[in-house]
Amino acid sequence: MSVHIIFEDDYILCVSKPNNVVVHHAHHSRNVADEASLLQLVEALKGIKTYPIHRLDRKTSRYYFISKRKTIRF
Repeated sequence: MSVHIIFEDDYILCVSKPNNVVVHHAHHSRNVADEASLLQLVEALKGIKTYPIHRLDRKTSRYYFISKRKTIRF
């Protein structure tokens, strides 16, 4: 699956999250082990560690904001 980047600067990425894709795998998740999360796909594409900014359910398709830094101020 490809990730479509909508916006990017030094601090934030905005990507289009497709329906039925998890943002990240939780330790209690019942997801298939070989299923890549949105954060894993972005990290593989950009070659950097990323951090979620907000929540979005698996079944929801929307723009999703991801931080490129562990701490960020708005």
